[in-house]
Amino acid sequence: MAAMMMAAMSMAEAQEAANGQGGTRYTGGPCLPSIHAMEDHQGAWCYIDQITTLEAGWNWWSTHIEVNLDELKAALVDAMPGTNNIVIKSQSNGQATYNGSTWRGQLTELDVRQMYKIKTQTDGVMTLTGAPINPVRRFIVIVSGASWIGFPLGANMNLNNAFAGFAANGDMVKSQGSGNSTYQGTWRGVLKNLVPGQGYIYKSNVQDSRVLTFPSGAK
Repeated sequence: MAAMMMAAMSMAEAQEAANGQGGTRYTGGPCLPSIHAMEDHQGAWCYIDQITTLEAGWNWWSTHIEVNLDELKAALVDAMPGTNNIVIKSQSNGQATYNGSTWRGQLTELDVRQMYKIKTQTDGVMTLTGAPINPVRRFIVIVSGASWIGFPLGANMNLNNAFAGFAANGDMVKSQGSGNSTYQGTWRGVLKNLVPGQGYIYKSNVQDSRVLTFPSGAK
């Protein structure tokens, strides 16, 4: 009974995290209270669905589950049957384009730590299934200037908690549709929270590269 109650808490947290970009749904067995737990109390894998609402045009997308490029391609085609122009664009590894029958392009791997820009001709709802990402194991290298970053957690997190101990004065985080914020001792601006399923551009004001590790809980 306790395990069932903990699973219910996790699902409620995940559903609360959904914010216009889809949401999270549990498909595996009972999970520990954290929606980032890799295994349940019996040692079995806990799988979740990441559900993303895509709009025609460009979508800044990221994942909080372990998936690969082939799975993303298949999910996109399933979400928009009959479409003949889907683009998955990375920051530095090229892009992949679907022409209605095959995928072509330089992009060959999906890095779950990064944000990707996905272009579609129609609206659609995409579902991917996988194990939750452990953010401690999936650290992100932030370079000087702009980095396309993913958000590897399954629940909203405010900027001060997400970048605690990392942000430097003059750093900026930009979203696709929720504005941006700049760090000056604290985060100031329109953007307040990082949201699961959405991608961001982090503009570092520091000359050297740095390693970002997100905390493993929603705050």
